[in-house]
Order: sequence, then C-alpha cells, then structure tokens
Amino acid sequence: TFLFQGNHDERIACFLDLSLVALDRMATFPHPSRILVTPDTWVPTVVVNKNIYVLPGVPRLYRLMLSSLAEDVGSGSVFTSSLYTRAFESDIADVLASVQERFPHVAIGSYPNVHYVGVRNTPEDVHRVRLSFSGDSEDAVQRAVSAAAQAIPDAQETDVFV
Repeated sequence: TFLFQGNHDERIACFLDLSLVALDRMATFPHPSRILVTPDTWVPTVVVNKNIYVLPGVPRLYRLMLSSLAEDVGSGSVFTSSLYTRAFESDIADVLASVQERFPHVAIGSYPNVHYVGVRNTPEDVHRVRLSFSGDSEDAVQRAVSAAAQAIPDAQETDVFV
C-alpha cells in the first residue's frame, strides 16, 4: 500500500507521470488525508480523518478496492452509545471536557437538534443535544457515558452498539 501525506495543492506521486488534465484535477485531495493506492487500479482511496474512506462509485472498482482495504480498516469492534439531553451545549461543555480528559480513548461528539423548540412532545423535539460516545473498549465507553450521565441531570442513555 502506498501512503501519501500532503496538503491540498500537492498531487499523488503515481499520477505525476500521467499527462491527462482530468487525472491531474482528480489528484487533488483534502488536507489532511492519506492516499491508498490499490494494486491493479489507477484509482486511489482517500482516507480522511482516519476513518472516512472515499471510494469510487463504479461497482467493479468499488468491489476491487473494498477487498484490498481489509488490512487497513482492520477488524476491531467499535462500541457506540448516546446520551440525550435538553441542556444547552454551552451548559455541558465543561462536563464533556472533563469526561474527555478522563477517557482520552473515547471519542465524544455533541450534535444539536436543530428542530428542538421545547414546546411540543414530538420525536424530533424531545432533546436539545445528542451526545455520542465511541471507542474500541466497551468498558471505557460505558464508563465515559456513566460519568457524563451523572453530571448531566436530565441525560437519557441508549444502549451500547457494536
């Protein structure tokens, strides 16, 4: 596997000897990103944020490239759980920072519900913020969720998903 690290203006090395303008244009990638070259194809896989794999939409290329990514992606489990709260994000920011400091291997995301108005009792209006916790250790995820739930009075937990 060929790995490439570069900024937005740099081009992947395997395309430098090709003169087609279209290929040159297609060789611009987001920064930061990793580029994986799949044997027997000219199409690279772009990896953004360590866990987002950008693959081609052509089914034959997609299948070929997907099968070659098993080693890079790995087979480890990721455990995810969520908390829902009616608190404002700004009111729980310190809690989340503290939990993140205690559990550095658990990714914590905060997602405001843009439909929340606090009046109706409809499915999209029952929480102001969804908090997402994910990591490769179910125990660490559960402990991070518990720590946050104890510090956020109205937090409602969902099950852990693998």
